[in-house]
Amino acid sequence: MKGIDASLPELTEAIAEAQKSFDELAAVAQEHADEIKAFESKLMTIRREEEADAQSVRKSMAEKASIEGRRRGIEATIDAHEGLNQGSRAVLEAVDRGLIKGEYAPVGSAIDVDKELALAIETALGGSVNDLIVDDQQEAKQAIEWLKANRAGRATFQPIPLMRPSEVNTDLRRLLGERGVVGRASELVQCRNKHRPVIDSLLAAWSSSRILTSP
Repeated sequence: MKGIDASLPELTEAIAEAQKSFDELAAVAQEHADEIKAFESKLMTIRREEEADAQSVRKSMAEKASIEGRRRGIEATIDAHEGLNQGSRAVLEAVDRGLIKGEYAPVGSAIDVDKELALAIETALGGSVNDLIVDDQQEAKQAIEWLKANRAGRATFQPIPLMRPSEVNTDLRRLLGERGVVGRASELVQCRNKHRPVIDSLLAAWSSSRILTSP
C-alpha cells in the first residue's frame, strides 16, 4: 500500500499531462474539423455558382440560337423579296434569275435607321418604300418593258441621275429649331452614297416637326 501511495502523485501528474495532451489534440482536431467544414461550405457555394453560370450559359446559348433563327428568317424573307408590292418583287425575282440586268434596290432596303425612328420614316416614305432605285433611266425602261410583256404588275422606279437636291426653306429652318424636333427625316437615315440623292429627294420635304419629334 505504501508503494502505491508513494506512486500516486506521479500517476496523477501523468494523467493530468495525458489529459492536457488530449485536450490540445482535441482542440487541434476541432480546428481542422472547422476548417474542413468551411472548405466544404465554400465548395458547395462554388458548385452552386458553377451551376448558376451553367444555366446562364445555357440560357444565353438558347437566346443566341433564337436570335440566329430569327435573323435567318428575316434574311430569307429579304431574299424572297417579301413585303414588296407585286411589280417590284417581280422585277427583283427576274434580276435574280438573270432575266433582267442591272441593279435594282428597294427604297426600304436601301436605308438604315434607328429603331425608334423606323415607324416615322416608314410613314414618311409611304408607298415609296416599294420603289426601286436604279442607276439610270435605261434600266427603269428595261424593267417596265419586262413587266408589261409578262403582265407581272407595276412598279415605280427612281433613277438616280434624275434626282435633284431640295433646298431648306426659311419655314423649315425655323421648324427645325423648335423644341422636341429631332431633325430632318432625310438626315436621320443612313444609306449608300450612290443612293443618297434618291433618299434625300423622297424624305427632304419631311421635317421632324411633322413626324420625327422626341417625347
